[in-house]
Amino acid sequence: MARRWLLWAMPRAAAAATLPGIVTTACASAGSPRMHIVHHAHLRCERTHGEHRLVAVCRDQGIAAFEVWTSTLEPGAATRAMRHAGELVAVAHEGAGKLLVDGGPQRFHAPCSLLIPAGSSFQVANNGAAPLRLVWVCTQAPLSVDDDGPSTSIEDTLP
Repeated sequence: MARRWLLWAMPRAAAAATLPGIVTTACASAGSPRMHIVHHAHLRCERTHGEHRLVAVCRDQGIAAFEVWTSTLEPGAATRAMRHAGELVAVAHEGAGKLLVDGGPQRFHAPCSLLIPAGSSFQVANNGAAPLRLVWVCTQAPLSVDDDGPSTSIEDTLP
């Protein structure tokens, strides 16, 4: 019985690659919108100073209104100092850390959400003993703060 259900639930149309790493399939019911699956092996990854960041959703996949990233910070690692103009939320689902927003440090422990005001300079650091895992959603990608930006670094506030 379970095998028959599985065969019924699978899309009947053959998958067709539309962009590298993106597979489009027709949904099982008629008239449903198309579903896109992006394999993470084809996504842009950044590894710097103990941070591993994966850009999961962005304009490259045809999504213009927002971006989604996942990141892992090893113990003692920090993101680069950033600033953004749009809305930004980071959901911490494992670990603990410190958020530095406009020079003021705030400690946090998962599970929680970091709501970062538009126009703010910010940085996140893992001050725990285990990896810090975050999912970021933003309406505009944050930019690195240049040399003229705030001089306070989160490393200055770590215990």
